[in-house]
Amino acid sequence: MRIATTLRVSMCMLALGCGSSETKPKEEGRAQVDAGGSDGGASAARDARVATRDSSSGDGDSTGSRRDSGGGGGNSEECGTIELTTQRVVPRVWLLIDGSGSMSASLAGLAGPSRFAVLRQALLDPTDGLVTKLAGSVAFGLMIYDGGMSPPGVYVPGLCPRVIVVEPALDNTQAISAAYPAEPTGASTPTHYALLDLQDRITASMSTDPSFVLLATDGKPNLCDFHDGIPASAATEQEAVDTVAQLQQAGTQTFALSLAGGDAELQAHLSSLAEAGGTGSNVFSPSSQDALVTALTEIFGGTQSCTIEVEGKIVPGKECSGEVTLDDQKLACETDYRVGADKQSLELLGDACTKLRSQPTSKLSASFACDDVILL
Repeated sequence: MRIATTLRVSMCMLALGCGSSETKPKEEGRAQVDAGGSDGGASAARDARVATRDSSSGDGDSTGSRRDSGGGGGNSEECGTIELTTQRVVPRVWLLIDGSGSMSASLAGLAGPSRFAVLRQALLDPTDGLVTKLAGSVAFGLMIYDGGMSPPGVYVPGLCPRVIVVEPALDNTQAISAAYPAEPTGASTPTHYALLDLQDRITASMSTDPSFVLLATDGKPNLCDFHDGIPASAATEQEAVDTVAQLQQAGTQTFALSLAGGDAELQAHLSSLAEAGGTGSNVFSPSSQDALVTALTEIFGGTQSCTIEVEGKIVPGKECSGEVTLDDQKLACETDYRVGADKQSLELLGDACTKLRSQPTSKLSASFACDDVILL
């Protein structure tokens, strides 16, 4: 199943006096697009800077490149300089983190840092944390939850579940790090109630950006209480799965991450939840910190799309005339990428798509000759 995220890329032109008598190499008139990278690709586009030349006909009143009204190639008798930064439709990723008392156990059941602390390190390490690295291209939000309320079994937003919330935003590492405690807050694991709370927040935001939830837990959903002594039930498990299915139907997909190692019952529950989540991924169950980083890298890569839209139309028959590179490695047309049927998008294929998803900070670039693109 294709993840819905898209990158919207501006079509750029280098200066070229198409109407003058001066002859210039074709390479000077290439239309260029860039996508990806961690250098602000998720930021809003800068204002276009347009500079034009007089044509050889002496018309000095032109203020920009004329758009070709025909169906053929070319961008009119005059070409200007249009520079636009990449415009990316960023995914919103909610980190839904179990803060129950059992998260104080170690990841592999042996001596070592708690599951909660290991996850925090993998996400927020100042140098290598996945949130730290991707904060410029992914709008991360945080919800840490537990069941710190009595009497048990009552869903009261704001009281049960007890939550720590940071709303999704770009460059949100500092806010998430400040809100994310070093160790779990304790109490029970009302995941089904946390999902209901999160569903309310996502619905209220009315965002049209692609939306994802990463649920990280070490136990099946049980009732609200100040301890973990109330067992989960078929009803609480089903409510969690049903809410994830509702989120998916409304456009929010869910990944499931188990921090309880070989807990077969939890694995079975989270497998049902992951299936309902609509990402096409099964539950992730890392047993070491390195495996956790690998799992998170794959999950966050899954929020990236292999389809890229361009603000311009590639002339039919010129689909393979451009040069497309991924991290400066040239890609082969129809093998590594293809132009969409609408002629306004590129789709990475095979290993190139896998790389873009597994290395979300990879940089994709493409260029086409001026005559091979129609500006829209």
